[in-house]
Amino acid sequence: MPLQLLTELGLVGFVLVAVGVYGVLRVARTVSVRPAHDREARRDPDISPLFADLSDMPPAIFTIGTADPLLDDTLFMEARWRQAGHPTELRIWPEAPHGFVSLPMSVADVALGVEHDFLRRTLRVAPN
Repeated sequence: MPLQLLTELGLVGFVLVAVGVYGVLRVARTVSVRPAHDREARRDPDISPLFADLSDMPPAIFTIGTADPLLDDTLFMEARWRQAGHPTELRIWPEAPHGFVSLPMSVADVALGVEHDFLRRTLRVAPN
């Protein structure tokens, strides 16, 4: 669920953990995808969550492939999340494309295992 939508629904304080996959931004509205906006408009959190207030965010894992066009957005968002004082983990998977965790790739299985481990540790849930 995009950050903007969580905020609009008043759910930010109820989220215990965040898993950033497929880039953490709404693809149609990211600065990388829609550079036509003027400089000031690109600082609007509705267009780029990179400028959002991240003070109430939970711990997060950011999973991205080096072949994903949203790699830079994810790197920036992870840095902002961390600078806001929240625990983060960043996993960058070599040669993995956008949405790779949904594809039949061995790296997807490994990445999903890492995400599941992060969720278990963060939520303090014992493995099955």
